[in-house]
Amino acid sequence: MILGLVLVGCGRKSVNTSGNSASDSMTSIPSKIVSLHTVGFSDTTLAFIQGITFGKAHLGSKIIIDTLIATGIEFIDLENRDTILISSDVQGKYQKYLRPSTYDIIISYVGFNVLRIENVTFKLSEIKELDVLLGQGPYNIDVLDLN
Repeated sequence: MILGLVLVGCGRKSVNTSGNSASDSMTSIPSKIVSLHTVGFSDTTLAFIQGITFGKAHLGSKIIIDTLIATGIEFIDLENRDTILISSDVQGKYQKYLRPSTYDIIISYVGFNVLRIENVTFKLSEIKELDVLLGQGPYNIDVLDLN
């Protein structure tokens, strides 16, 4: 997939939170944006987002990438202080209509790092696609700031 949004100046940091010794030895794989771009504009007053959530994990000596069922996706409206929670379907796909605004998006799944994408702006009638890859490792928060 082609990354439609150039992430120049995009700050990335990893935040380690507390864990236990069993998971401390687990290899952590960073989470990342696979694709984030505007795919068009609609005739509605709302913005729209759709995408797929993938997971990347070690299985023995192999690395497996697959879609994640029931991934938690949280949209935090920074202007109106609202929070919207949804989850991906059995194919890892999700979609949601949103008010035009600026959002922080938090994507999480049990056993994988959390991905927090900050300052994602949705314009009136804009349609965006956001595909993400969550990496194995339950105690890291990978933060990407689009400012």
